[in-house]
Amino acid sequence: MAAWTIIREEPGWVAVDKPAGLLSIPDRYDRSLPNLHDQLTARYGKVHPVHRLDRETSGIILFARTAEANLFLSRQFEAHQVVKTYLALVRGCPGLAADVPRKDEAGGVSPEEPGAAGGPGAAEGVVDAPIGEHPGRLGKMRVDQRHGRPAQTAWRVIERLGPFSLVEARPLTGRQHQVRVHLAWLGCPLAIDPVYGGGGALGLSEIKPGYKRKKGEGVRPLIDRLTLHAARLRFLPPGAGEPVELAADLPRDFTVVLKQLRRWAPGASPG
Repeated sequence: MAAWTIIREEPGWVAVDKPAGLLSIPDRYDRSLPNLHDQLTARYGKVHPVHRLDRETSGIILFARTAEANLFLSRQFEAHQVVKTYLALVRGCPGLAADVPRKDEAGGVSPEEPGAAGGPGAAEGVVDAPIGEHPGRLGKMRVDQRHGRPAQTAWRVIERLGPFSLVEARPLTGRQHQVRVHLAWLGCPLAIDPVYGGGGALGLSEIKPGYKRKKGEGVRPLIDRLTLHAARLRFLPPGAGEPVELAADLPRDFTVVLKQLRRWAPGASPG
């Protein structure tokens, strides 16, 4: 696992580039697992997680260093005033008719209906589909029109890479697993996301036509975690008159797989 790095440090808050594989906060059942909250506490003293990233998601995350800053920043997240931008490598391409799913069992609005997601063929759109807990699996979420909480995600296709696409996703609300659930509901789950319909580790054999491993050569995945990266965060810092926008570069595993897709994927092109 790569080490975390400081993006920006201020008296009231700190922004960190979290690597995939590191918990944002202590695990509910095993507090001995490494987590960013405890590691920042060891460095700064008491810190407050203003929001969270899934363990296997990389990218920018914000912690408050004082109770006052925590209240100020948390209110912005609760009011959906913070602009969060993710980069996602997905299977398929949102907006293409072949990728549009049928209505789900909870009565979610199909992306084919007006205003739902940009419509077939679109290179951008907004998913407006409530999200609720999945009744059959603890910790899993789903689109649930009847009982879910309102959830909207703006999306834009940045690049088409054969059977994959690089998508920019901007959650306009803050539901658990929102980007993952909404992209899967569009018919294009994260390239790697076993919970929401994506595949497992992504290797060169799935990208390069005719690729065959040498005898005795083990499987070496290019990337083997959620293909989701928190790329940018825009918010108003405590005591500031203007918002700031911070960014976290794509980590090496993500850039490596994109490089191979651009080289080998048929018909790779910008969205």
